[in-house]
Amino acid sequence: LVTFFIEAENRQIGDPLKLQVWRKGKFINLTLTLKTPPFGSEMRNSYDELPEYVIFGGLVFIALNRNYIHSPGNITPPLAYEHWYREIERPRTRQEQVVIVTRVLPSPVNSGYTNLHNFVVSSLNGKPVRSLAHLEKILKNMPLETTNVVFESEWHKIPVVLNFKESLEQHNSVLKRYGVIDGSRIYEDKNKDSQ
Repeated sequence: LVTFFIEAENRQIGDPLKLQVWRKGKFINLTLTLKTPPFGSEMRNSYDELPEYVIFGGLVFIALNRNYIHSPGNITPPLAYEHWYREIERPRTRQEQVVIVTRVLPSPVNSGYTNLHNFVVSSLNGKPVRSLAHLEKILKNMPLETTNVVFESEWHKIPVVLNFKESLEQHNSVLKRYGVIDGSRIYEDKNKDSQ
């Protein structure tokens, strides 16, 4: 007797996997074709790839992944739930990527949020955020007359609210102050469905 996970781990996506199951008092032979697991890339360590991020208003957004959650201080109940358990307990409620505010680059526009860390972003101005690329797209397409951007989380009762115009005006100075070359890094091939 070998567990399914051991057998599946030794095969490639698209390979057939023969199983024998016990149903209604007899053995039944089945053949499954292995598919890419949902959220598989986030569940494994990644190597030789710079992390994806989006910076807006001095808030640094990333997609939650194994590398991040295993770094010191990041295994919090909300992150653990989002990363490992949401899809099991509440199927089809998990977004393509779980977007979090990982840190704040202090500046006048984000005053009061300096210690914000591991804030899970559920929505931006009422629109559900599906992925990091989707968040960037929403921000880039925000009407210029927008007064505030409101990041909400089902894990935090109080939303993060930034002045939209000030965030845009201070963007380049925040990046320069902290030595950041670009305000975002998104790998298009990973996020083509979010565009």
